[in-house]
Amino acid sequence: MARKIRSFQESYDILKPYMENYVECVRKAFADFIQINQFKNTLDVYTEFEIRTRANIIHDFVCARLAETFGSTPEIEVGKWNQVFALKFGELLFLRNKKFKKEGSVSNYATPAHKSFLKQGVIEGMPDEPTFIIGGYVPNHTYTELKGIYLGCWSADGLEWFNKVGEYVVEQGRIVFPEFIEEPVTKKRTKVKGKAKDDEQRKTGND
Repeated sequence: MARKIRSFQESYDILKPYMENYVECVRKAFADFIQINQFKNTLDVYTEFEIRTRANIIHDFVCARLAETFGSTPEIEVGKWNQVFALKFGELLFLRNKKFKKEGSVSNYATPAHKSFLKQGVIEGMPDEPTFIIGGYVPNHTYTELKGIYLGCWSADGLEWFNKVGEYVVEQGRIVFPEFIEEPVTKKRTKVKGKAKDDEQRKTGND
């Protein structure tokens, strides 16, 4: 049986009771990263993390905050499916989290599992019925400001919908999330290569 593709309005109606807390988790996770991004080593030199390292740190912070916030919510199953952290809303929605490169563009390796997820396909170790959707964020190019938090859904036909959370107007209003801006750093930064892509990252694409 083909997986049902729910519209943005259908999905938002399901997520609405939890959306304010979801946005807050992502927002605070990005703020956590900004603290890490201000790290200076023992030589009092700032460390410039590789883009993939930044994305991995933010992803881990987001997952930790979501698990803490929704772990005891009866209507939401929180955990990992085939090594992918996600929130499962019964048999309705399956929400995983990622970084978006730009509006409607997902940051990930083009792995078979990732392609199947975007096509709403059957993936071993993942539920068969809920609509696959992706929640994520868009940073500015220096990772010092959170430009937006989004929800997106793809299918075999391509992008179904992609909306910035809080700017899509519904009857109950909108969510406005504050900006995080870091003061420019004038000290020299030492660039550190990110770790090589390990097997788990290649398989699941958790960024």
